[in-house]
Amino acid sequence: MTSPKIQPHAGYVDVSKLLLISHETNESIDISGNYIEISINESIRNPYIDGYIDIVDSYGLIYPTVSDNAEGNFFHVRGEEYLHIEYYDYETFNDATQLQKETYFIYAIDEISMLDERKETGLQYRLYFTSAQKIFSDTKQINKAYRNMRHSEMIESIYKEYYNDLIVEQCPTQCKAGNALSIAKEIEIEPTEGKYTIVIP
Repeated sequence: MTSPKIQPHAGYVDVSKLLLISHETNESIDISGNYIEISINESIRNPYIDGYIDIVDSYGLIYPTVSDNAEGNFFHVRGEEYLHIEYYDYETFNDATQLQKETYFIYAIDEISMLDERKETGLQYRLYFTSAQKIFSDTKQINKAYRNMRHSEMIESIYKEYYNDLIVEQCPTQCKAGNALSIAKEIEIEPTEGKYTIVIP
């Protein structure tokens, strides 16, 4: 945790770690010194979180050279990575035990331009990200009949079969550097009364 440069206030965030992580190799790169802005959007009308991060890149992460690829030691960003953020907010900035950890999935690269439109060695671009759960749920379709069951039991069954197992199967629990990724989310189900039969879809 770093010492705050400004007085913490509502909306204040102290980012302590910012990683791009390959979903194929689990290799990671720290971009905490390369971002200009992070925007995260959450709405009651949206079932997922989305946002973007603006990056200043002087390493050529999105345009690796042939020699870099041959050596196998280059992190190539192509818009299919995890974005892992660790931060303190204005209520917890002075409590090291309250570190917040969130992991998102990057799905697009856009607005690529030369840095300040004059420095040929630097690029600026925007990475769009969303909740990892949205990407995984979009790959699943539920086809099942539930007979003589409570609604709460159906929801629990769907979560375990179509969601929780998918997260465990497709998401790493940590990157190669040992950073724990926060992907899986718990579900809270209130018990319901009455039994029903439902066929999905």
